[in-house]
Amino acid sequence: EKTTILIPQIESIETYVATYLSSENNDDTVKSNLAEAHNCIVETLTQSLFTLDEVICPPEFETARQQRREAVKFTQGLIDRVECSKLSLMGSKPNAKNLAQTTSRSSEEHALIARISQSFEKIETNLIPQIESFEISVTTYLSSENNDDTVKSKLAEAHHCIVEALMQSILTLDSIVCPPGFEIAKQKRREAVKFAQVLIDRVDEVFLELDEPDLFNLGCVSRYYSILTADNAVWSQLALKRWEAKEGMREISEEYRNFWFKSPGAWKRVYCLIEKEARRTSLDVNDLVDNIWYCAPVEDINDWNRNKLVTFYRDGTYTHHHEPFNPTFSWTIMNGNLILNHNHFSLMRSPGWDLVISNGSLVFKSPGTKSFRRKLIEDGLIPNVRQEDNNF
Repeated sequence: EKTTILIPQIESIETYVATYLSSENNDDTVKSNLAEAHNCIVETLTQSLFTLDEVICPPEFETARQQRREAVKFTQGLIDRVECSKLSLMGSKPNAKNLAQTTSRSSEEHALIARISQSFEKIETNLIPQIESFEISVTTYLSSENNDDTVKSKLAEAHHCIVEALMQSILTLDSIVCPPGFEIAKQKRREAVKFAQVLIDRVDEVFLELDEPDLFNLGCVSRYYSILTADNAVWSQLALKRWEAKEGMREISEEYRNFWFKSPGAWKRVYCLIEKEARRTSLDVNDLVDNIWYCAPVEDINDWNRNKLVTFYRDGTYTHHHEPFNPTFSWTIMNGNLILNHNHFSLMRSPGWDLVISNGSLVFKSPGTKSFRRKLIEDGLIPNVRQEDNNF
């Protein structure tokens, strides 16, 4: 409401500027007074932006955050309007030759570039010092022996505020519409957006230096921090890092990553499921039935030429496909271990996350991930779509 009071003043100045530019006898005193009036209005509008920036809206206050975004966008639009008026005022009055060489499109593009540059400068002036301070604070916190949860909470809040401010800058840049043919303005806008995105990645990377237990513990402080520390941007990087070089897992992550980004907190749940799967030592029926298995003596398990294909069935039987007549044997599970002919086979994990069951002399190995997909479905993390009969 305070900002809307300035609109009549802006309209009045625009009228004075138009009158001044159309006059043949341009007085420098009038020009100076108009420039000063421009500066006063811009300063007032800028102060309004600072006031809006000080209003911290927790993630769950979506309506308030939306209203703040609209207020910032409206105020920024007024600043741009005043700056364009000032640009017209301070530019030298063109003669007939200049007018013949200058098109309306080039002047419009110049105004757009000025708006983009202004947003870029605000990021450099206001946010980079905050980012550098945040980086120092995180480094100090991590090097301290007595890590206070209060400090950790403040770091999380600082991260949230910086990222939100950068996202607001990107939204402001996105709102600048560059008509076809304004290639320089488009390029400048792309560079500014990329610059802001790089800063977001930089802040997120620093925030990730707080290890996973820190993030889990921080989420227990309050509902606000629970929402903040469940951020998909944070946990997606942790989950993908945890998944790195794991056979078959990369395919799943690529297949469903966009699906998970649409659901708040989904990537954190994915990470938790990965950890549970990585540490699991108990076998279940689905592990055996859902996946393709190979069997070999311990010394030959990495020699695929000596591995024999084995299929487990839900009726408690399994078949060696490389034996004459494909003989069928019985199996059962007891206390999470596979029992074959009174021999106990325990579940282990290979470096590539293959399912490995061994009794010390004989090994069953499966590179499949169907049982893990089943767990993702059961946890509601991927849609229950019938998979084709393949390992991945």
